[in-house]
Amino acid sequence: MARAQLASGVLTDADVLRVQVAAANARQQAIQAHSQELVSRAGLLALMGLPADDAGVTFVEPSLLLASGEKAPAAAAAQEQALHRRPEILQIRLSLEAGEHQRRARQYALLPEIDLQGAYMRSYGQIILPTNSAFVGLNATWAIWEWGASYLAYRASQAQERAVAFDLENQKQQIRAEVTSGMAQLDAAASAISVAEQAITSAQEAYRVTDAQVQAGTATTTDLLEAQSALTQARLNYLRAQYELAISRVNLRRAMGR
Repeated sequence: MARAQLASGVLTDADVLRVQVAAANARQQAIQAHSQELVSRAGLLALMGLPADDAGVTFVEPSLLLASGEKAPAAAAAQEQALHRRPEILQIRLSLEAGEHQRRARQYALLPEIDLQGAYMRSYGQIILPTNSAFVGLNATWAIWEWGASYLAYRASQAQERAVAFDLENQKQQIRAEVTSGMAQLDAAASAISVAEQAITSAQEAYRVTDAQVQAGTATTTDLLEAQSALTQARLNYLRAQYELAISRVNLRRAMGR
C-alpha cells in the first residue's frame, strides 16, 4: 500500500522507509520470540527430567490457572497457615525437640549410676551359718577422673538447643516475610491487569480513529502502523500481566505451604 501511494504521489520515500523498518522490526521480534520459546521449552523439559530436545511433549496454555479468581486470604491467616504447613518449620521443631531430649540425657549423665542388688541364700548342714539369708544393697558408680568431659558435653547440648531455637525464630521471620511479599506481589499483579485492560481499550480506540483518518486521507499508513503496534503491545502487556498474576498466585500458595 505504501509503494502504491508512493507511485501515486501521496507518500514520500521516507514514508516507505518507515514501513520497511517496521516490517524488519516485526521480523526481528518474531525471531526473538521464537528463540525465547525454544529456550523456555528446553528449560522446562530439563526441570521435568526429560531430554531438552524431546519433541513428544506438547505444552498447553494453563487456562484454569489464568482464569482463577482466587483471592488471597488475610495477612494474619496466611502467615499462620504458612507456619503450620511449611516443612522447614516442622523440621526445625523436630530438631529442637531432639536437642531438648539430648540435653536432658547429657544432664542425667552427670549423675552417678546406681544399681540395686539383692541376693537370697539357703544353706543346709552349716552350723555357723543360718539356713536362710538375704541382703539388699545399692552400688553407685561415678566417673570422676574424666576431666569434665560429660559436663562440657552437657553445656554443648545446651548451646545447640539454643541455636536451634534461634533458627526456628529466624525461619518463622523469613516465612512471614515471604508471605507478606507474596501478597504484595499478588496485589500488584492484580492492579497491573486493570491497567493493561484500560490500555487495550485506549489503544483500540486510537487504532479505530487512525484507521478512519487513513480512509479519509488525513493520516498516513505509518500512523496506522504505529497505532496497530501500540494495540499489539497493549495486548501483549495484558497477556504478560495475566501470567504474572498466575505466577504470583502460585508463589503465594508455595509460601503458605500449599
